[in-house]
Amino acid sequence: MKSILISLLLASSFLVKDGVTVSGVKYAATYQVENNTLNLNGAGVRSKWFIDLYTTGLYLPSVSKNASEIVSCNCNQVIKIVIVSSLITTEKFNAAIDEALNKSMNNDLSSISKDLEKFKKALGTDLKSNDEFLFIYQPALGLKVFKNKKYKDTVKGLRFKQELLKIWLGEKCVNEDLKKGLLGT
Repeated sequence: MKSILISLLLASSFLVKDGVTVSGVKYAATYQVENNTLNLNGAGVRSKWFIDLYTTGLYLPSVSKNASEIVSCNCNQVIKIVIVSSLITTEKFNAAIDEALNKSMNNDLSSISKDLEKFKKALGTDLKSNDEFLFIYQPALGLKVFKNKKYKDTVKGLRFKQELLKIWLGEKCVNEDLKKGLLGT
């Protein structure tokens, strides 16, 4: 029994070391932000009606299963999203963001409305399958938005990053399975 447990632990450590693949999208085990190495905390897929829509990976300074600590942390973090469905359009994606934020913020987006508009503008108007987004949060700079490896804009401050993360990690998250994947549980 002990040898089986040790084998399982070793096998799971290799999975983390090599990263993971979710719905055909590879998430490396680490991500470099300037001189800081962030670790893949977890990854998952956002599905609706049995259709995979997008994958998401979360990188943190150290692995954590505590969603509220991750959301509130004023530390380097990276969220990687890859669109995997041709059914996603810019309008649908923006509407889903609005819906999720309204749900999480009790229908009062007034405190982040300007940041939200800046963020959605940075996402662009031509969303399509295989688009890759990186949301890189750095405490001194804010949330930098990259689309297909090209810098688009920065949303300053901690508050918007926190509200954005609640979409996937909050008590009223969009999908419990995706939340579990991001938390590595």
